[in-house]
Amino acid sequence: SAADEPDLQRPVLSASGHVFRGQIREAAGDISGARADYLQAVTLDSRCAAAYQARGELRRRLGEFLGALSDHTKAAELTGAPELRLAQAVLLIELRRHGEARLLLDAALAREPNSVPARLARARVLVAQRELALARQDVEAAQAIAPDSNSVLVQVALLKSAEGDREGAVEIYERLLSKRPKELTVLNNLGT
Repeated sequence: SAADEPDLQRPVLSASGHVFRGQIREAAGDISGARADYLQAVTLDSRCAAAYQARGELRRRLGEFLGALSDHTKAAELTGAPELRLAQAVLLIELRRHGEARLLLDAALAREPNSVPARLARARVLVAQRELALARQDVEAAQAIAPDSNSVLVQVALLKSAEGDREGAVEIYERLLSKRPKELTVLNNLGT
């Protein structure tokens, strides 16, 4: 009889359980399932920073920058984690909200002056704001910290291009291509 059968309902997941399952679904390519799990996680626990962070990263990868910014902002508010503030600044750059990004990056560099990602992100902002001398200072500082970094070399090339030195930029891109032929950032920038 039905009364004698065990209850086979799905187990109830916690917010962190939904985040974990969402990440598994995302890795398997089930984007709608991942979205549903991240939404369920924040519905169950509006203070679950991991859910906002995971959903923000998914949205960023999908090009949904406003949603990603909202999620990263909430995660940063909940945790105060500097890396989330940096992610927030990068999203602001993608949205061309350079002034706001610069404020976050200035604060990040005041806390951690040797942060190469923050230096490179601020250099991108400064190039967009046509403050090339200040951008050069950030790029040179990043180069001093991480001289062999491909990310730094890409930013050097972008700065050279902004300064009108297209030949110097192409030379750096070609050097990077010889090291890593599948470097997508370099391939994309060669066309600009």
